[in-house]
Amino acid sequence: MNSLRKKYFLSLLFLIIISLLLFALVLNWSLDRYFFDYQLQERAQELEDFESYLNVIYESENDLRTIREHIEEYAALHNLIYHPAPRRENGMMHDHQDSRGHSRMRDMVEEGYELFVGGRSIGHLTWPEENNESLLAAEITERTNEFRREIYGILLPLGLGLTVLAILFSYYISKKLTEPLSGFTTAVKEIKEGDYEVELKEDYPQELQHLYKEIKQLSQRLNYLAQIRKESVLDLSHEIRTPLNNILNYLTALDDGYLEFNKEIINDLKEETQRLEELSNRLDDLSMAEKKIFNNEQKEVNLKAFFSNLSDKFNRRAENNNLNYSQKITVPDKVYLLDLEALEIIMENLFSNALKYTGSGGKIILQAEIKAGKLTVQLEDSGIGIAEEEQELIFERFYRTDKSRSQETGGTGIGLAITKELIEYMQGNISLESSEKGSIFKFEIPLQKGRDYEF
Repeated sequence: MNSLRKKYFLSLLFLIIISLLLFALVLNWSLDRYFFDYQLQERAQELEDFESYLNVIYESENDLRTIREHIEEYAALHNLIYHPAPRRENGMMHDHQDSRGHSRMRDMVEEGYELFVGGRSIGHLTWPEENNESLLAAEITERTNEFRREIYGILLPLGLGLTVLAILFSYYISKKLTEPLSGFTTAVKEIKEGDYEVELKEDYPQELQHLYKEIKQLSQRLNYLAQIRKESVLDLSHEIRTPLNNILNYLTALDDGYLEFNKEIINDLKEETQRLEELSNRLDDLSMAEKKIFNNEQKEVNLKAFFSNLSDKFNRRAENNNLNYSQKITVPDKVYLLDLEALEIIMENLFSNALKYTGSGGKIILQAEIKAGKLTVQLEDSGIGIAEEEQELIFERFYRTDKSRSQETGGTGIGLAITKELIEYMQGNISLESSEKGSIFKFEIPLQKGRDYEF
């Protein structure tokens, strides 16, 4: 039993047992109060009935001596003590209505029961005392205790049975509540150990359905990414090996005399070397991006001048690739505080990506603005687009949407990963919209105050 299940179990069991104990206390209090009063009321009702009987006799005979004889007989029969009222020549009439009712019954134990016949008091009936306690109170207390014992004789086995059921119920509920969490814990542990094909039940409570879906999607995504990384590492190794082998073959052939050194061979060797250099630079960029996350190098930058210089460079590169380049820059001529080097890498990677996958005659549109304290940049191209199921994966390291196409363009699957990491390092975010008509990359980064700073 894990600790969470144990806590659930003990908590539920504690609540049920406390409820049973509270029920027992309330029952005991009710017996002491209400059952005692109930028996007292019954005795009072018996005396009231006897009092009514005496009034009927008095109305027919009008003889108090006969009435007293009946009272003495009743007292002797019921083990009561009769205390006659003082005799008076002219008996005073009393309105005894206020003496009746609950207050009369409540005083009966200590003061006795006062009898009224013909509208006048003719004495009290009291109970003998034993150990300084009225026998009436002792009798009622004994009957209450007997009734309590009978009730507890029924409730005790019932309570024990309910306690056993409470234990079983608490264990079952705690198990049902913690079982999904145990399954999730096991699944996360398997994912952590590299087993991404985890099996999870689907019949979870509604509150846990979202967590189940997230873990399921996480395992599927990690499994897919693990395969991608394996394939990408092999591709990366192949891309390094191919130009190296070509260079080695050229050098071997030249050394053995099979080829003569000429300008064409020089150009081929340069091309292969450039491929290696580009790959090395991309890996350096990745390493640099990781270091930059820990080295905040903010500078005061005039973004209008930055995008102006960037536009000249991008326009030349677009013309060299037979592409149409345009831009819409609406940033003020102000100084902002940000990491200039990181922003340059981000823009370079996004523009290079657009160049690679936009065919001759296509277009690239750059837009930038500052709104609500954030720099918003959008780069749109008319390239071949990215499949919907791959749009979330292109920012992963070494992921490439099309291997053959990437080999033709020299892609390494690193540039967009660097871009995303740098944007997140700058507390921003990046998004992608893509279709067969092209792609739109959009990112936002918050700006900080520089000198002469305004929004």
